[in-house]
Amino acid sequence: MQEQTKNGVTTTARSLNLIEYIQQHDGATVREITNDLDLSKSTVHKHLNTLVDHGYLAKRGEQYLLGLMFYNKGEYVQAERRYFTVAREIVSELEAEVNEDVEFVVEMAGRGMIVCESNDERIRYGGSLQFQHEGLYFPLHTMAAGKALLAEMSNDRIRELANRQDLPAYTDETITTIDGLIAEVEATREQGYAISREEFTEGLCAVSRCVRHGDGTVLGAITVCIPIFRATEEELNQRLPRKIGKYVEEFEDRIGDHGSFQRLSYNETEF
Repeated sequence: MQEQTKNGVTTTARSLNLIEYIQQHDGATVREITNDLDLSKSTVHKHLNTLVDHGYLAKRGEQYLLGLMFYNKGEYVQAERRYFTVAREIVSELEAEVNEDVEFVVEMAGRGMIVCESNDERIRYGGSLQFQHEGLYFPLHTMAAGKALLAEMSNDRIRELANRQDLPAYTDETITTIDGLIAEVEATREQGYAISREEFTEGLCAVSRCVRHGDGTVLGAITVCIPIFRATEEELNQRLPRKIGKYVEEFEDRIGDHGSFQRLSYNETEF
């Protein structure tokens, strides 16, 4: 019988941790994994061999990389959640109108994930840019989309997530206290949109608003990213919230026109 943890099976959790580690390091050797994760070589080999056999990892020399099975699963997820198609349309149209990078972000297991984006190739950000791309996970407290999604949760849930994730700092502007985060979320609720100012990436600000299904379910958040040298108060608090609001309404209208659809149900998932 497999050993049980509080929320699941230890062996499964170890395999998932190995996958996360290998992705974060763009590949890893057995020695690197055993040293960094404090696991025995035999345990690591068993997990790695199983994941390779099932296509979730691939081996290149001494290094292990993510396997193409994840591509297969990712294509399935996008096809099943039909509103992703609408999200791509909306993100592309909004980017063409505002001439800034636009993203659609969902909440999964207490973190944000960029599921589609449209980039203006003319835009370049200064500072220590952490490239944002489809599939990127990020702590919710660090970006406008995350704060927009947090504003839809109870304060108790926000405190629970903050205590679990410790609110790490990504820049000097990142909110790192629970009281500060709750105050920011309260402001977001009051004004109806979220703003981030160089909190995840130096030189980058953003504005975000949530998208809802007709039953009130939050599907995700549309975000416009804007470099700091263009981030005037008029842009952050007037022009961009209005533009995003228009496309949020269009998004919700198109979902209604499409009839039934699959939606993400990760809000209560705990890893």
